[in-house]
Amino acid sequence: MSGWIDLLAQLIFITIFWEFGYGETIYYYFWGNVVIIMLALLELEVFKIINGGYQIAEKSRDEILFIHSLSSLISAPVLYLEISLIAYRFMNLLPLLLLIGTQLIWALIWSKAVDHYYQNRHGCKTLIHVGESGLALYEFRARADRFKIVDKLSSEAVDAERLKAVDGLLVEKISTAERYRLNQLCFELGREWYERCEIKDVLLSGDTVVVSDLLMSHQQKGRLCSLNV
Repeated sequence: MSGWIDLLAQLIFITIFWEFGYGETIYYYFWGNVVIIMLALLELEVFKIINGGYQIAEKSRDEILFIHSLSSLISAPVLYLEISLIAYRFMNLLPLLLLIGTQLIWALIWSKAVDHYYQNRHGCKTLIHVGESGLALYEFRARADRFKIVDKLSSEAVDAERLKAVDGLLVEKISTAERYRLNQLCFELGREWYERCEIKDVLLSGDTVVVSDLLMSHQQKGRLCSLNV
């Protein structure tokens, strides 16, 4: 939902920018104006999506702000060159600078708003780390605003009572039998499952999250994923 709000806001900003700044370059062609507006929006959103600008649960507020700001700073010059090619001359830079300024202010407001919404709705996930310490544990500890490792146990020590007290498990390097047992237990109790895994271990019906470019399998409540048995 927050992504659609951002998309709508950017559409409004770009439409106003084009209409009052450069619309006269192809004034008599309605669909030409529409194509330019949609192209500018597409370029901006592609930069955001590629860099994970809408991965609210996995990235901090500052990272989201940086991605959205950088996307505006990269896509705006590209748009200016396209407009200059259409007009066969270099256009006035003032409307473009106003657009960039508006987008940067909006990025600041939006990143704070979605972070506040996420914290109020989901809070900080409490997890038990199971297995050997590895890169995943380091990455999750770096996300202290999203995840909190409350305990570190061997796979054999995790039971239903311990699992009920937390939101889920962070699993690294355990046996196939224990992996299957714990995944089933998470599924039955509606707890979440985070695991550093190979691409082949992720089922098409499952979800994945990225934490600092580290692929994880993520079990949503009521959905069992990343089983490799």
